[in-house]
Amino acid sequence: MTDKPKGPNKRAGEKGPNVNGWLGIKFTKERQEEFCNELAKHNLRQKACRAVGVSPDTVSNHLHNDEDFRRLYLAAVEDYKESITAEIHRRGL
Repeated sequence: MTDKPKGPNKRAGEKGPNVNGWLGIKFTKERQEEFCNELAKHNLRQKACRAVGVSPDTVSNHLHNDEDFRRLYLAAVEDYKESITAEIHRRGL
């Protein structure tokens, strides 16, 4: 099990230094890559958000405002599509 940085306790009213995710942890390039790796596994945005600890709104904002993240995101979706196509061919469907 990996130790992920813990964010603020929002129920207790704590705020992080840059509250732009569910955990109040900045959505850095490393976390964006982690998100996209999760997305490429199953193409479920909500599940990838939970795995990385980022809100769907943060992902949407970055998709609209960060061209580098948008490219990573679209590449992850393409990777998923290719993996599904390969599985279809493997099964002979």
